[in-house]
Amino acid sequence: MRRDDLAVIMARGRSLRMGRPKGLLRVPGTDESFVARIADLYAGWADVLVVALAGSAEDYRAALAGRSPVQVLGEAGGDDTARTLCLAWAGRRGDPARVWAHPVDLPLVRPVTLERLSEAAAQAPDRAHRPVWNGVPGHPVVIPAALVATLAGEGDYHRGPAGVFLGGRCGLVEVDDPGVARDFDSPGDLDGESFPNERG
Repeated sequence: MRRDDLAVIMARGRSLRMGRPKGLLRVPGTDESFVARIADLYAGWADVLVVALAGSAEDYRAALAGRSPVQVLGEAGGDDTARTLCLAWAGRRGDPARVWAHPVDLPLVRPVTLERLSEAAAQAPDRAHRPVWNGVPGHPVVIPAALVATLAGEGDYHRGPAGVFLGGRCGLVEVDDPGVARDFDSPGDLDGESFPNERG
């Protein structure tokens, strides 16, 4: 996989149902936070940029201390994916070839899924690619940098869901990974959850 990819961990949501920033939750059975596990998923081949709610940016920086290269931007709240990607694009370092959009509340994605998506992106580099597990679309979505640049260049920012902007330019990639569709929105979602420690 390319080392000039940019992984954007999207953490601008207000986490009203969870009651605290989701990315700072601990993966049960480990000392890892959600955001650290996701950052480690991309370590070694992609720059990682966290777009966080302004009030929790310092906490995210502390949770990610010692990981390089990881950058944290503190921004105004909101859960709009398109705007989050635009903020990441404006704050990026360098010129990535591809951008990975990864919500902070999906910590269970497997490395093999990223490999599968990367293969699909290499075969069709002008399209975005989204994983699907058992018919359910999930994340992360890998997007050509040119599309993100266009998204960021439409007026101030594209208004509305990123999926509307991508439209027919996003392909679906079947994966054997329930983690792509397993998000955590409220404390009850964590009850009785068995988190895998394996990274395969």
